[in-house]
Amino acid sequence: MRRISMCLALLCVLASNVHAQSSFWVESFNKVTREGKYTPQVDGQAVSMFTPKVGVFSWALVNNGWAEAIVGVHYVPTKHLELDLGTGVETDKNPSRLQAGAFLSISRATLYTAYEIGGSGYWYLAQGNVTVVKKDNASLGVGFRFQRFAGIGPRVQVEMPKAHLTVWASGPMFDPEDHKARNVIVGLKLAP
Repeated sequence: MRRISMCLALLCVLASNVHAQSSFWVESFNKVTREGKYTPQVDGQAVSMFTPKVGVFSWALVNNGWAEAIVGVHYVPTKHLELDLGTGVETDKNPSRLQAGAFLSISRATLYTAYEIGGSGYWYLAQGNVTVVKKDNASLGVGFRFQRFAGIGPRVQVEMPKAHLTVWASGPMFDPEDHKARNVIVGLKLAP
């Protein structure tokens, strides 16, 4: 509980400068294994822009036994591309952590990738989405998610922009590091 409080407090402090060129989101997601074991997690990110191209970001993730927080530079070289490079801490005897990320958006397609390395090892995420149905109240997207410790699999999301809410699920996911694992991840993201 202490880790959750510390990470959420960090996000709130960094998001307190929210203005027209800032954004913030928080997300809750659960990984569920074939055996029914689940791992609840919460993450969130705040971005504040100093200029139309340069800003700072903070990101934190907490689960039952582990947490991390990253702060770094957010760079927008074009209207279709966002880049992040940050450093932070994690709950490990060697607490330093580095993260690099990229977000690409073209028309109805998006791709997000992140890579981290630190005391507890490396981690990666690649996630793609294509909006296939778009209405005023909601949109439906399909794609993939490839995440270390979860696997790779199809992904579907329903975004409700007026409610600032996205509900998504990915699975069944095949884990290349654990060939017997079949995981599902279900998430809920709030982006006011």
